[in-house]
Amino acid sequence: MSAAADLAAQLAGSAPPREGTVIVAVEGRSGAGKTSFGASLAEELGAAHVDMENLYPGWWGLGEGARLAATELVAPIAAGETAVVPQWDWIASRPAEPLVLEPPEFMVLSGTGSGSLAAAPHLALLAWMELGDEERRRRALARDGEILAAQWDDWACQELAYLNGERTRERADVVVDTSGPAPVIAG
Repeated sequence: MSAAADLAAQLAGSAPPREGTVIVAVEGRSGAGKTSFGASLAEELGAAHVDMENLYPGWWGLGEGARLAATELVAPIAAGETAVVPQWDWIASRPAEPLVLEPPEFMVLSGTGSGSLAAAPHLALLAWMELGDEERRRRALARDGEILAAQWDDWACQELAYLNGERTRERADVVVDTSGPAPVIAG
């Protein structure tokens, strides 16, 4: 069974059933595999999947993206309300049409800032994606190329400061090692 299938089975079979939407945050540093794992977990759960990259308002917007995720997405969904979340158009470098989401049974939010302290009270699970610095950079640059290469150091500094301040890694319910051919839950 894959790590995503294992987590999905745990969440789907948890007793007693949770009221409202079961919200999972998939956190980690750039290039660690958050989006891929989040998509796999969402598929296993039949969940809505929201990628934080659509929420950051530009290269210096990690903190604002995390705030938007917690206040405009996670809190309303947890309260059983429709979420209307500002999104960012990276090509045009301006705000895009907002994401409108009715409360689903399961929601997976993947990306740095998804498991913020502000979102934490509403999360059923916080998963941390673990991968060494060199491999993260290699994977991220292979994926995004020169667009990310020019921004890597600035983003990495912003990301590290944010994650240290939020103590995200220490608060994770589960750590997923993405260094091998397939993610595995670290034991």
